[in-house]
Amino acid sequence: MDFDQSPITGKPRLFTVREANALLVEVEPLVAQMRDAARTTAVAGEIVQAFVRRIADSGGGRPDAEEALAQRDLAEATPRLRDALDALEDLGVWVKDPVRGLLDFPSDRNGEVVELCWLHGEPEVAHWHRIGAGFAGRQPLDEDVS
Repeated sequence: MDFDQSPITGKPRLFTVREANALLVEVEPLVAQMRDAARTTAVAGEIVQAFVRRIADSGGGRPDAEEALAQRDLAEATPRLRDALDALEDLGVWVKDPVRGLLDFPSDRNGEVVELCWLHGEPEVAHWHRIGAGFAGRQPLDEDVS
């Protein structure tokens, strides 16, 4: 299986639905930070890459005002993104899409490790899917997921 494992037990932390929902209070600000930083790095990264191509094609040059701002934004947002991702990982949460704020909480369903699926903005964890099924495989929670 391809999922994060505890360095101590070799197994993922498994969440009940109640535990995942209780953790949303702590997860929400981290996801907000992650989403903001991910959007910034995506936009600034494109501008910086265009600048790199421009100077490679022209043999050198200085960044214009937009490119300089993008370089600064990228330098500031990258560690904020890494910090949020690290904090979520430390909680045992799996980040699937940092821009959208899509997270999975590993869980047990009748002896099978599955993922409780939460998207930023949803009031609670209310869906699950099998590992590898992704967002498209989301199903409403039922009594089989504890």
